[in-house]
Amino acid sequence: GNGVLVIDISRLNGVAFNEEEGTVKVQGGIQNKDLYQAVGSRGYPFPGGTCPTVGVSGFVLGAGWGFSSRLFGLGCDSLIEL
Repeated sequence: GNGVLVIDISRLNGVAFNEEEGTVKVQGGIQNKDLYQAVGSRGYPFPGGTCPTVGVSGFVLGAGWGFSSRLFGLGCDSLIEL
């Protein structure tokens, strides 16, 4: 539309693991499929959504419902900080 601004954060897709704290720091533009690959390759689960191309920011801001929500809770339940 007219008079709108779109900010593309798709290149903000980094992942950093902190093994001591058991946390993962992810940038907002990473997609579910890439985050699943990153955490899955280390043997960790991720309570992500069902659409592989949704960004993790949209997933968490939408509460974070997925197939594993009954097991792990909503995605927003695992959020430590923004």
